Amino acid sequence: MALIQMNFHSQVLDKGTNVNIILPENRDNDKLQVLYLLHGHSGDYSNWVRFSNIEKYVSGKQVMVIMPSGYNVYYTDAKNWVKSFSFLTKELPAIMNKTFNLNVPRERTYIAGLSMGGYGALKALFTYPESYGKAASFSGALDVKSMRKRLSPDRIVLIDTIFGDKIEPENDLFELTKSFNHQADIYISCGTEDFLFQDNQKFVNHLNDLKIKHTYITRPGTHNWEFWDEEVKTVIEFFKI
Repeated sequence: MALIQMNFHSQVLDKGTNVNIILPENRDNDKLQVLYLLHGHSGDYSNWVRFSNIEKYVSGKQVMVIMPSGYNVYYTDAKNWVKSFSFLTKELPAIMNKTFNLNVPRERTYIAGLSMGGYGALKALFTYPESYGKAASFSGALDVKSMRKRLSPDRIVLIDTIFGDKIEPENDLFELTKSFNHQADIYISCGTEDFLFQDNQKFVNHLNDLKIKHTYITRPGTHNWEFWDEEVKTVIEFFKI
């Protein structure tokens, strides 16, 4: 297994960016799975390697783990700012495919993340269901409208800088799911002591109303790496990696 830190200039972001990549030994492209793994707010591409045991959990498996930076914009094409969503869903896969000569179908392409990254992962799935066969959110910021109401004034300014003065349908998971009619394995988890627990409950109830199949796990836990490390281990098993 190799851990690669890759730096390149992104045309979409208009800046240099770093990505951590875990590559399996003796890669078999006919069996290879790809997992895009997203960090949370105030984090970067290094978080999963620094704070979780992701390397240990995928050791010996035919999976490539790709961990980009999200630049604190909720994996969104922010208003007058970085286009993080276009980078994540379009430019980054194209660069990975070209650099590593990948040809991995949707059924073996997955996306997961924590907090802000949980929102980004589900947003990617519901926006481009033809690109991902499985998606997971851990302690996800799944209701950005509700979350905004609870933020401090400085964080509200940040959210408004990202989304504008209102949350457009393309950035609202509740709206995106209304037109979702694809088969996908969806995993959602949140600790019962997490400040985002009620938002996760609300979103899961919404999925139930729409009859969108998913797995929802709750257990004691807060918004921390102890919870997320256990969850990424669980989702590797759930995804059958």
